[in-house]
Amino acid sequence: MSIPRQIGGAARNEGSVLIVALWTLMILALLVTSMAFDMRVEAEIASHIRKRTKAQYLAQAGVEWAKVLMTKQVDTGETGELTIGPKDDEELVHLAHRFQHLGMGFAGQRKELGEGHFELSILPEPRRWNINVLAMQAATDESARCILEELLDQAEIPPELYDELIDALIDWIDGDDLHRMNGAESDDSFYKARGYKVKNAPLETVDELRLIKGWTDAIVYGGPSPNPDDPPMRGIAHKLTVWGDGKIDVNDAGDDELLAICEMDEIILEDIKRLRLGVDGKEGTLDDGIKDLNEIAGMKPEVAKWLTVRDTKFVRIVSIGEVQGVRAGIWAVLQVADKSIIPVFWREEPME
Repeated sequence: MSIPRQIGGAARNEGSVLIVALWTLMILALLVTSMAFDMRVEAEIASHIRKRTKAQYLAQAGVEWAKVLMTKQVDTGETGELTIGPKDDEELVHLAHRFQHLGMGFAGQRKELGEGHFELSILPEPRRWNINVLAMQAATDESARCILEELLDQAEIPPELYDELIDALIDWIDGDDLHRMNGAESDDSFYKARGYKVKNAPLETVDELRLIKGWTDAIVYGGPSPNPDDPPMRGIAHKLTVWGDGKIDVNDAGDDELLAICEMDEIILEDIKRLRLGVDGKEGTLDDGIKDLNEIAGMKPEVAKWLTVRDTKFVRIVSIGEVQGVRAGIWAVLQVADKSIIPVFWREEPME
């Protein structure tokens, strides 16, 4: 009777060993799977970092290409045709001529380089209105105040807010503590509640508008109107700058920016757009652009005082590098003077 018990005990032992072996195999399989997963994730992370680094270098290459374009010597010669040497990049020469001789920028220029590419925009800053100049002149010049009101109107900002916004802006920038009728100085409850004073100096960036009483994020960048029945506000930031002498370039400014000049009318605007195309009436040819404001017939002095031509002292650069779907960008404003280029604003970051 003892033999069967021994056989049964051996079978139970073998079954236990088998269960332990199966559990061991399962644990090993889980460990191997986990290690394989970790290795794959680490490989993907390393690959993404490499691509992002390459995209950052491509974005920097775009800025350097822009610098070459802005300083390259271009010659139209006696025939008026561009001189392109055997080693010249023809595309670069044409864009350099457009920028240097006409003050006209461009957007979304794509250039392949290595494993990826960069997309470059070069936009003269005078295509936007200098908010500091407008604010300071609006204190005494009705035409400057009218431009500010037109820009606010284009952004779908309710008219009942105009006086408060403009006066608070002037009080923020001017150098005294005198209250304008609808303005606010440091003793205003708005600033006391937030624990800071008015700057009494020009804005350093357009973003700084958000610190001023009344200038909400929705007004600056767009958002719901305070009046529920009104359309959303479009934002005003994209039409403003803090660099330049306050005039806008007649060759590069958009229709809205030109029509913000209260004495500007549709007839003069259409004449400007026609003259930009040159004698041949075709965009992108060598005769493009208005060289002198006197070319615009019938333009009033009140309009001309806000306009300029071929102003490329301050230039906004947007360079986006991309490698296999991974992108990185550089946003910069450069000051161009005597063939030297000085960065006055610089921001770069990945675009995940």
